[in-house]
Amino acid sequence: MPRFETPLHFLDFDFQWLDRPADAASFDAMAVVSTSRLPELIAEIESLLTWAHTTFPGSCAPLEDGGCWHSDLGWIMTNRAAGSAEFDAASGKLLDESSGIGLTDLAAATEADEVEIFITLIGEAAFTAPLRERFTI
Repeated sequence: MPRFETPLHFLDFDFQWLDRPADAASFDAMAVVSTSRLPELIAEIESLLTWAHTTFPGSCAPLEDGGCWHSDLGWIMTNRAAGSAEFDAASGKLLDESSGIGLTDLAAATEADEVEIFITLIGEAAFTAPLRERFTI
């Protein structure tokens, strides 16, 4: 079984219950790091999402489509490049959605000084309670 590092060092999630669907919640976090610290931030996000995919296999989909949980990821670099990120569950890696390149490699290629990554997790109560307990959110 994979090892999941806790507690979170970069991500500080805001938590709120949603009106619809009932008993669902949203977790939002943002972190800004220098490119020298980007691998640590990415490892933290990959650990969190690996935990979610391993603990709730096959249930990552929007709640309205029958999923138990879902994530949205995005990034902005100091050179104003911006995009969406995706987590490849098979490899356990966080990638730029449009190019498929790892964000650390992308930051180096664009010569960015800092990178901002934001993440939103939305889940049903069956997902949110274990998430909050595991990562002390």
